[in-house]
Amino acid sequence: MGRDHEMPDPEKIAEVLKVVRKEIPGLIREIVDILYSENSARNMGKAVGIYYKTLQQNGIPKEMALEMTKGYVINIAKMFDGKSWGKHFHDHD
Repeated sequence: MGRDHEMPDPEKIAEVLKVVRKEIPGLIREIVDILYSENSARNMGKAVGIYYKTLQQNGIPKEMALEMTKGYVINIAKMFDGKSWGKHFHDHD
């Protein structure tokens, strides 16, 4: 059942980690800027409004549409919560 694996070259690993250490912080900042920009907030507000309005237009009672919309927003927020991401990846280990 065991596989024969060659050990990775430590110098290559160090080189990769150096690039990761240099690039990842900037990428994270860019993602945060995209997610929390004024434009993103405006688009999210429009999306939530359209979702709520569409539910009502399709016969969902106002109170139920409101609850469904709250759930929609909560689920989107959870997608960007680090704890949820960590849980997602650990659940699939």
